[in-house]
Order: sequence, then structure tokens, then C-alpha cells
Amino acid sequence: DAYLKEATDRIEAARQRFANLFSTMPADPLLVKRRTPYRESFAGQVEYVPAADDGSRASTCFVNLAKMTDSHKPELEALAYSGGIPGAHLQSAMTRAIEGLPEFRKHFPAAGFTAGWGLYALRLAQEAGVTVTPEAEYGRRIVELKAAVALVVDTGIHAKRWTHGQAVKYAAENLPVSRADATSLVERSSVVPAEGAAPMMGLLKLLELRQRAESDLGPRFDLREFHAAVLARGPLPFNALAREVNGYIGRKRPQSPPPQAR
Repeated sequence: DAYLKEATDRIEAARQRFANLFSTMPADPLLVKRRTPYRESFAGQVEYVPAADDGSRASTCFVNLAKMTDSHKPELEALAYSGGIPGAHLQSAMTRAIEGLPEFRKHFPAAGFTAGWGLYALRLAQEAGVTVTPEAEYGRRIVELKAAVALVVDTGIHAKRWTHGQAVKYAAENLPVSRADATSLVERSSVVPAEGAAPMMGLLKLLELRQRAESDLGPRFDLREFHAAVLARGPLPFNALAREVNGYIGRKRPQSPPPQAR
């Protein structure tokens, strides 16, 4: 109960803390609940489920509390930001608010975009000075490390043909988690190829596009406008996302003066 309450409090406080980094902030409520018991044995630490289109169900962040001794408190704040605000909840709420976007596009399964945005949200928290305590920063780094290990495990299994034992050994040796948690990470990556790779690949792509925009625009770069450009069309594959960001850069870049008549 204390874990759920603290996670809820962190998410609600984030609405104010991150308001200056976005042009709009979702007003939609976000519930934090315990993961359904029958799914706890194989589910990840946190799962975001967006609100139902008809309003019958509020957006919910499910956390896995099967073994409270494995629910590391330093990670709580990081999970609240990645699964809530400015992470999955903000991204999903802004997608639902896009006028004229076809329904199938609102639910487009661009895992690199959506999962990558969750990790990017943690970078924003660090940049904004929100994760200022050593405990919070440690939690952020552990969540990011888990994504990096999942990327290696995913490609190890599906491209390098690692055995189950090889993958579990790698995860257990490179993460501060129990062997049971390392096994769970490997088994989730085994079932859905590329799912484990998606978060880190998405983070790297978002950072690459942001660096490009900052480099090209210099003092004209505005972080709020960059975020608006990234989120303006809902979840996108990387090539389409790059086109959106390039369009933003083109609109902001000063136009060359017309040649003088001779």
C-alpha cells in the first residue's frame, strides 16, 4: 500500500515539475494499481494501460508487487516517471488528443517509439534536476541498465542463437537483480523478438534526433517545440519520426535571403 501511494504521489507531483518542458500537460487521471496476481509471475515490473476510448476505464499504471523484497525502492521514482509523467501517460494522452488522427494510428504498435519515450522521460528527469538524490539517480541508471541488458539479450537470443542458459547468465552477471528476475527478463525477450531491444533503440534514436535539431538550430532550438514535433503524430516508426523532426528543423531554420538582382 505504501509503495502504491508513493508512486501515485510522485506521478501527481510530476505534472508540475515537468510543465515547463511541454506545451501541454495531460489532465487525465492516472491510477496506480497492483498487477493482476495471475500475471505477476511472468510480467515485467511496470505496465502502462491507456484509458478506454469510451471513457469506461481510466489510464492505469500496473506495478508488479509479487515479491516486495525485489521491488527496489530506488527504482520507484524512475518507474513512476517512465510509466507516468513525462513518460507513457503523457505520450498516450497527447496521442489521444490529436484531432483527425485515425483510430488505428492512435494504437499503432511502434514499440521503439513508445518504449523509447519512457526511457527518454528518465533522461528528462535527470536533466531537469528532478532525480537529484543519489537514491533516485541510482534508480534511473538501473532502469536504463536493464534496457541495455535487454537489448543485448534480445539480439543474443534471436541473432546470435544464445541458449537460455547463456542469456540468463549474461543478465544475472550484469544486473543487480535476483536470478529469478534475470530469468524473467530473458523469457520475455524470448517470446517476442525485438521487444527487449525496443526501449534502448528508441532512446538512442530520440537522443540522435534531438542532437541533430540542437546542432542545426543553435539558439533557435526550443525543447518544448521539439517535444511537440516528436509527439504531434502519435507513435511512429523511426523513419517517419525522423521526417517529422526534419520538418520541424526546416520550419525553424532561418531561410536564406533571396539573391540580389544585378
